[in-house]
Amino acid sequence: MWFINWIKHFPLLAFFVLVFGIEWLLVFALVSLIPPMIALLIGSWLPNIVGIFITGLAGGRGGLRELFNKVILWRIPLKWYIVALLLPTILGFLAIGLYKLLGNAMPEFAPASQLLLIVLVSVFTGAMGEELGWRGTALPRLQARWNALISSLILGVLWGLYHLPSFLIKGLPLDDLPLIPFMIGALSLTILVSWTFNHTRGSLITVFLYHFAFNFLLNITEFLSNPVLFGLLGGICIIASVAVVIIDWSRFTRPLTASTEDTWVVQNHQPLSKG
Repeated sequence: MWFINWIKHFPLLAFFVLVFGIEWLLVFALVSLIPPMIALLIGSWLPNIVGIFITGLAGGRGGLRELFNKVILWRIPLKWYIVALLLPTILGFLAIGLYKLLGNAMPEFAPASQLLLIVLVSVFTGAMGEELGWRGTALPRLQARWNALISSLILGVLWGLYHLPSFLIKGLPLDDLPLIPFMIGALSLTILVSWTFNHTRGSLITVFLYHFAFNFLLNITEFLSNPVLFGLLGGICIIASVAVVIIDWSRFTRPLTASTEDTWVVQNHQPLSKG
């Protein structure tokens, strides 16, 4: 079948085409039929489903084994667990502190009675549902072709644009936010995640923790309902990502290979196109 052969030859391009194609098909076909939060849940798990499908077709059992091994790759330096959990928190409280210094009232935090629900939402609408696709499937294939910085910029733009329906559909968490600060935040977070990903041999555990920590941060206070506060967070995130790139410049800009220490990329995969 030509479609299967096309996926096997161009798995990276196929991943993006299927993720965005199915997403917009669901938006147009289901948005008037299902509650917004159900649509959000479907969209949150779509990258995983497509990523597993693409990996299985392009890499067979070996590819799937390699992908799922990264989900349980926990033997990594403790400092990267700390970075993945605490860095988003530090950036968030810096934004809150700057917001207060500019003369604004301290933003309210969610009550303790809502914490369990916020944790569950933060885990199941992004952290667990997307990263087998974005970082498990797409990022290694991007890095097999380009360096970590270029790969992160490409993935950051596409990852940000994937969330566009959340800005357009009323009732979804991002419908009141400005798009530009969100895109800046998506780019910045992608760079920070790639930095940790490449220092931990591609462990997806740290990626899950990053995504969870940011989701939890956004849901526990007023970031999603306060464009000024959200914009400050985006600005602080871009400063952090630029700092990380400068500090670890050689790792971000040199070609990544299987022999690069502490770096993991997918081997023997086809590039985005034959050009």
